[in-house]
Amino acid sequence: YEMGNMESRPNAQAYSMVLNSCAFADMVQDGKTGRLVRASPASQARAFEVAESTLRKVQGEPYPGVLPNPVIYGTFIKCCGRLDLPGGRSEAAAASAFADCCDAGLVTDFVLTQLRYVLSPQRYLRALADSGYRDVNRRGKSLSRDGKRLRRIRLDELPAGWRRNAERSVRD
Repeated sequence: YEMGNMESRPNAQAYSMVLNSCAFADMVQDGKTGRLVRASPASQARAFEVAESTLRKVQGEPYPGVLPNPVIYGTFIKCCGRLDLPGGRSEAAAASAFADCCDAGLVTDFVLTQLRYVLSPQRYLRALADSGYRDVNRRGKSLSRDGKRLRRIRLDELPAGWRRNAERSVRD
C-alpha cells in the first residue's frame, strides 16, 4: 500500500490477524520431535511487544477508517491470557485494554469472555468496577462463597455506553 498499490490497504481484519498470531505465539513446534512445546519467555515477550504495538497503531487510526473494533480488543486481551508474561504484566495490559474498549463503546460478549479468561474473578470484578460498573454486588453478581467462581454477568446488564458502538463496528 505504501508503495502505491491502493488495493492492498490494511484494514482492521489484517490487524486482528496480527494480534491473533501473537496470541498463539505461546507454542512452537519442536524441531526434533515435531511436537508443540512452550515458546521461550523471550519469544513470548517479543510477541506481546508486537501485540501492544499493533493495538497502539490501530488506536491511532493508521489509515482512514481503520479503527479498533471488538475483535481487535478481544484478540489483544486473548494475547494477554495466552502469553506467559512476568510480573502481572498480562493482567495490567488486559485491564487497560478493557478500559479503553469501554471508553470506545465496543464491549461485546467476546471481549468479556476473553477478559474473564485472563483475570482472576476478583480482578475481573475490579476491572468492571474501575470502568464504571456499579452493580458488582447486586442481584448475585458477586463471587461465589468460596471466592473462586464468578456468577455470569450478562452484556445487557452492563452500562449501555460500553456497547454503544459495538453493533455498528461489527457491521462496518
